Amino acid sequence: MLKCHDEQSCTDFQSAVPADQGLDHAIRAEEKIRAVAADATAAELLRVPRDTPLLCVERVAFSYGEKPVEFRRGYYRTDKHYYRNELG
Repeated sequence: MLKCHDEQSCTDFQSAVPADQGLDHAIRAEEKIRAVAADATAAELLRVPRDTPLLCVERVAFSYGEKPVEFRRGYYRTDKHYYRNELG
């Protein structure tokens, strides 16, 4: 899980979720993590130079019947975050 230490270290772009489809209905989620170069928007929001290496995390949460109920894309500064996965 990636967490933000301050507003300048990460930014999330999240789709709107209708009130009647709250996140409490999600039963599973898929996440993809990849390295990207900061575009103009991410660079401005994160206060880094354009093309700075970032981690891009995309998440889709699903409800019953594989219905997607959340999409989130977050950009994280690589100088302030790391990916940790605990298995077993």
